[in-house]
Amino acid sequence: ALYRRMLEVCRRTRGEAADLTLLAMNGLAAILGRLNKLDEAATLQRRILDIRRRTKGPEDRQTVVAMHNHALALMNLGRLKEAEPLLQEVVQAEIKNHPDHPSTLNSMMNYRSLLGQLGRDEEAAAWARRSMEAHLRVLKFQHPRTQQAILLVTQRTGDSKKDEEALRITDRMLEQGR
Repeated sequence: ALYRRMLEVCRRTRGEAADLTLLAMNGLAAILGRLNKLDEAATLQRRILDIRRRTKGPEDRQTVVAMHNHALALMNLGRLKEAEPLLQEVVQAEIKNHPDHPSTLNSMMNYRSLLGQLGRDEEAAAWARRSMEAHLRVLKFQHPRTQQAILLVTQRTGDSKKDEEALRITDRMLEQGR
């Protein structure tokens, strides 16, 4: 209720394209997603993306974040084929502009997950490996998210019957851990 009220006030006093209005819209969308009101959350995320594209342009960091949020909202709705090109564009932009930023690592993991859900196992395995390498470079071995990325690679590799490769990866990671 507070976010709806804040959004109403921001729209009336600042306009729909104001940063504060978009923050209120994003906050409301996040809460709606947690309340399982996924259609309404996705509609708000789509509106934010449209406004960001119009006011900031497609390359702006805030537009990329809005695109990522909209892709996740579509994934939550099970609209995976719609989410895929958006998330692919997000990952490409983030790797190009911010290769070592934690949000890039997160986007890579989300893209890997989406590819797996789409049944594109070989692509998902390749992105799992790319994500693992990026996590190792940026966050180092001891970070829990890096260890999760390593685990996903070994699981993904094992799932695709490449046991030898999974063992090499696991041995390499254990050696780094030592």
